[in-house]
Amino acid sequence: MNPMTSPFRLVLAGTIATAAALLMGCNQRDPDDVTVAPMPPATATTTTTGDDIDDSVVTGRVKTALLAAPDVQSLDIAVTTVKGEVTLSGVVETQAQIDTAARVARDTDGTRSVRNDLKLKP
Repeated sequence: MNPMTSPFRLVLAGTIATAAALLMGCNQRDPDDVTVAPMPPATATTTTTGDDIDDSVVTGRVKTALLAAPDVQSLDIAVTTVKGEVTLSGVVETQAQIDTAARVARDTDGTRSVRNDLKLKP
């Protein structure tokens, strides 16, 4: 007798339907039993996508302004911005370049504060 005959198909279909019904029943939840995890409190280090975009814009503005400053070797200066605080890092030739880079960053639109980590080349 061929296993795919009509009675076998009926038993197989019934078994699959019963298994599916049992599995679906296991997934049922009581609508009144809802647990919601609380949101963590906002901290000073929490940033939003808008903050990240704004920081990227400020970083770009500072880099552009440094490139336009004739007495600063801006290719040796790294610029990062977090919540409007611009950090300058890298090495330059003179103290005047350090001071000018800090002034340029401070005068750039969107800068709230400047952390100047520039060092003199040895």
